[in-house]
Amino acid sequence: MLEAVADIHQLVFILGHEMAHALIGHAAEQASLSHVVELLSLILLTAIWAICPRDSLAVLGQWIQGKLVQFLFDRPFSRKLEAEADQVGLQLAAKACADVRAGPVFWQQMEIYDQLRGEPTIPEWLSTHPSHQNRVRQLDRLVPEALELRASCDCPALPKADPRVIFHQAVKLLLDNAKKQEKIAQEEKNEKERAGVMLPFPQSPPVLTQGSQPQRGGVLATSALPQTLLSK
Repeated sequence: MLEAVADIHQLVFILGHEMAHALIGHAAEQASLSHVVELLSLILLTAIWAICPRDSLAVLGQWIQGKLVQFLFDRPFSRKLEAEADQVGLQLAAKACADVRAGPVFWQQMEIYDQLRGEPTIPEWLSTHPSHQNRVRQLDRLVPEALELRASCDCPALPKADPRVIFHQAVKLLLDNAKKQEKIAQEEKNEKERAGVMLPFPQSPPVLTQGSQPQRGGVLATSALPQTLLSK
């Protein structure tokens, strides 16, 4: 995450996000949920074992139970805690007089950074964290409220240039330049292909045999040789 940070404002937001996990007590919440889910799962597995006491069924039931707990409880709850930490982290950044508009920009940079590193894109329901795009949308909704909180803390005025707008303009400029370079490369490739088609095929030297007429490249060319040579 630190490699994707572009300025001090984004760094303050990330620190606020990590501090929010500790301030809200997310670790304790996850531990409490795990204990409750494990108790319910144990009751369910015991009931299944009582109905059909087979080792193979017990192993299969435990595997299914683990997957269900993971995808129905653990990962959705983890995504909820991450979204909550983003919200509280943005509030902490506002109280620290950081530019809270840099929060959404950070997650957009993280998305590009992951793409450049070749990180596989997985569906959100398979992840323990919200997708970068969902985080950007959530923070964009929270920025106006965070700006009001920042103003109430007697912070210095922010520059008029919105870092979100600057980021979008920079990305658009990079994409336009990339398209232009791709178009130029394609045109150069087409020119080389056309030039290759226009070049003449290599000609084979004329072969003279007794009583035959010389040929050049498959085309009759007797007029190009002296008649005295043909008579010989």
